[in-house]
Amino acid sequence: MTLALPFLFAALAAQVAGAGDVAPKAAEPARRLVDQLDATQVQRILRHGPLEPAPPDPTNRVATSDAAAHLGQRLFYDTRLSLDGNHSCTSCHMTSRAFADGLDLPVPAGASERHSPTILNAVYQRWFFWDGRADSLWSQALQPIENPRELGIGRAGLARLLVEDTRLAAEYRAAFDEAPSAAPEDSDRTAVNAAKAIAAYEARLVSADSAFDRFAAALRAGDLDAAARYPEDALRGLLLFTGRANCRSCHAGPLFSDGEFHTIGMPPKGGGKLRDSGRFRGIELLRADPFRGSGPWSDAPDSERAREVESLVQSPEQWGQVRTPSLRNVARTAPYMSQGQMASLRDVLHYYSTLDGAVAAGHHGEQVLKPLALSDGERADLEAFLRTLDGVDPPAALMKPLPKAR
Repeated sequence: MTLALPFLFAALAAQVAGAGDVAPKAAEPARRLVDQLDATQVQRILRHGPLEPAPPDPTNRVATSDAAAHLGQRLFYDTRLSLDGNHSCTSCHMTSRAFADGLDLPVPAGASERHSPTILNAVYQRWFFWDGRADSLWSQALQPIENPRELGIGRAGLARLLVEDTRLAAEYRAAFDEAPSAAPEDSDRTAVNAAKAIAAYEARLVSADSAFDRFAAALRAGDLDAAARYPEDALRGLLLFTGRANCRSCHAGPLFSDGEFHTIGMPPKGGGKLRDSGRFRGIELLRADPFRGSGPWSDAPDSERAREVESLVQSPEQWGQVRTPSLRNVARTAPYMSQGQMASLRDVLHYYSTLDGAVAAGHHGEQVLKPLALSDGERADLEAFLRTLDGVDPPAALMKPLPKAR
């Protein structure tokens, strides 16, 4: 990613020089941009966008298949994947809530002790769940299907559903060029393929083209008039984010996440000491999972992506660490943190500003985390910036169940 900075600043200077030819409403923001942005600030801003195409997942041979995504979309909304027949993937990933659920912890009570994050842009992630215990979208999809406290139908039950429902069976054949089978020796294969189809659908749930993306694109092109449409308070917040507040150290790149795991001293829901082992246990679970990328059900177990699991090192410092969430669409996906402890962006910014209530993480914790001591105005500016990370929803056809057979 390169930027012709001399061209950019020449363009900005030309805009100022010609301010007499610019409508009065545009001149002031244009001059403000010139005054505020230096080369370092511009480079930092442009590291956050735009979203490029997602990296491929060779462990899923149908990851880009239209037929597989069609089947996956049908399964995603199907309540028959749950033991009680009342829940589906959308119970925790609701289209009306940016594919989150708006709850601190999911229902039914006890289903999980962790908050359900959005799956918008999940295709860009390297590790899944808060503890990273899955290394692909398809292996992630299998876990709630298996878990009796979540959907719980299990691999055998999913295979039976695909065999017994004639439409699902036909769509399965279209995606995998074979018939589904619920025979004991075949049911795992059928269920894994179904999970790969769900992953193919989820990979299409991409949300980009936010106000920030449009600002960054204008900045890259040296189009001051377009860049000047970005809200001034959001720009001040962006400069804090990439500057003194140093939020970019963890919320890096176009996804606004480094994809890694950290402990920030967030008190657990209900108080007390940290009880969630986080990444420490997540690595153990991932290594033991037969559905990991380097496992027997992977379509590319020897690929570089798959073999990253083998190089993971477990250490005591990882105890309590959770994955850094993306900040894209963050204003639409409250509450926040791994147990939904923070109800609003204002609460989150207060915590980072003061670290009020922070608890010791045990072991070494995060050495870089210090109170930001933000003023009320700075917190408001940061919130204004975060709200410009809301992107455009995926196509409407992907945001609803497929039509039933006539």
